[in-house]
Amino acid sequence: MKSNFKKGSQKSFDTSWKTRKEAHYIHWSKYESKNQVQLAFKSHFNYFSEIHGSIDKFLIKPKFLEVGCGRGSLSAYYSQYGWECDLVDTSEKAINVAKEIFTKNKLDAEFKVGDAENLPYKDNSYDVVASIGLLEHFDNPTKVMEEKIRVTKRGGWVINYIVPKKNANIQNYFRVINKLLTLFLIKKGKTFLKDPVYRTKYKIEDYKKYIPFEKIDRFIANGAYSIPMISPSLDFPFTLCPSYIEKINVILMQTYLNIRRVLYKKNPWSCDEETGHAIVIAFRKK
Repeated sequence: MKSNFKKGSQKSFDTSWKTRKEAHYIHWSKYESKNQVQLAFKSHFNYFSEIHGSIDKFLIKPKFLEVGCGRGSLSAYYSQYGWECDLVDTSEKAINVAKEIFTKNKLDAEFKVGDAENLPYKDNSYDVVASIGLLEHFDNPTKVMEEKIRVTKRGGWVINYIVPKKNANIQNYFRVINKLLTLFLIKKGKTFLKDPVYRTKYKIEDYKKYIPFEKIDRFIANGAYSIPMISPSLDFPFTLCPSYIEKINVILMQTYLNIRRVLYKKNPWSCDEETGHAIVIAFRKK
């Protein structure tokens, strides 16, 4: 089957993994988050854990698969908490970066280069299968959805964190701050360019037509990433600010998330689709 993944995106990803310094950062911290990107991935993990529940309390060694793993920041949290982790990505460069990072941080995992539309794993193998920033690169994600379900155990969860191309979200209210940071840092001779990657504009309703509902018995869908990114790059908002600004960012953002949890009585990382930077679509295999 011909892949629906845009090859231009693959070329841009490979270039980024090879040339960008931040490609070798891990967005994971064993203890407290040191910057807003680490806080974001810790929030991903906490939200995913609430979705799939306490599987790790009922199994000696639950199994987790991250599809399109990149550097493996999400898997690092699962590995830290005792899950058996497999990471797969179509980019060999990304896999090599992930191996390097996991070895350096003494985290256990297995790594493979593989296609999301033809996963190199057996049926019914994993308790949780997840991806971050994958499905938006496919015009037709049907095969990816089917493959994720195939390798998930019966009763296991598939969690898709999707970052569509959006013209408006919570970031719109903070663009002035981002522009000021850009001007401040450009004066110091820094630039923050990133190769463009192909992304669809699909919303939750669009993705529903690609989900085989006859194979699932629970379905969750909503917006995610309910806080702004305070960054010197408008095009690549995961570019970090100086460390002293990042410390302030983490304190303010964590405080805001704590307030959201109290006010809305649910995981503060979730939000309505229009507000969030991303959407989460999760379902449990029958």
